Amino acid sequence: MAGRGPAPKVPNRRARRDSESAPQPLLRFEHVEPPELSDFRLHDEEELVEYQ
Repeated sequence: MAGRGPAPKVPNRRARRDSESAPQPLLRFEHVEPPELSDFRLHDEEELVEYQ
């Protein structure tokens, strides 16, 4: 008579392991000033027009 439930998985084929995880890369972010942007407005005809 067979056992109950599915057969156990082979340990090296398991999805989750109790081993050390891979090292995480450390990303550095530097604060920079945003570029100067032009001003825009909408006309009555809803046409995008640049103005100074």
